Parts: sequence; structure tokens; C-alpha cells
Amino acid sequence: MIVPAAIRYQAELADSISAAKAVLGKVSQVESKKLLSEISKELEAVLKSAAEIETAIKSNKAAKIISVQHKLRTAVDTLEDLVSRADWPLPSYTEMMFVM
Repeated sequence: MIVPAAIRYQAELADSISAAKAVLGKVSQVESKKLLSEISKELEAVLKSAAEIETAIKSNKAAKIISVQHKLRTAVDTLEDLVSRADWPLPSYTEMMFVM
């Protein structure tokens, strides 16, 4: 659920940057591009960690599995902060704790 949502938001942001460039021309959009870059980096970290977890599970080494789970959790938590709430498929920690 998280990867498709992040990919959709990544594409939406890339399209927005391209559209703004077409309309505005030389406006640099430095911060928008930084956001797109960070989302892309964290999305790659999620995908890489998911593949590493499969390998770790096959090795049946608990320490390795836990280590990779931590990397995956860190990347997903970062994506949760970056992806718009409208696109995020799961309740946020705040929603689970304080919103009824």
C-alpha cells in the first residue's frame, strides 16, 4: 500500500514541477526538486529494504532480519512525513493516538 502511494505522489510532484516549468519558464523550483529527490531516495530505500528482508528471512538470522526491518521502518516513517496526507494510505501516528 505504501509503495504505490509514494509512487503516485512522486509522479504527481514530477508532473507538477514539469507543468510549472512549462508555464513559468526559468523559475528554479529548487525546493520542489529537493522534495522530489528526497521522496525518490526514500522510495528506493523502501524497495531495497523490502528485497533485503526477503533475503534475510531466507537466511533465518534474526539479527539481520531486525536490522533490515529497522532500515525499512526508518524509510517508511520518512515517507509518511513527505507524502501528502491525502495520498498516504494508512492512518498517521497522530491520527491513531489523538483523532477519534
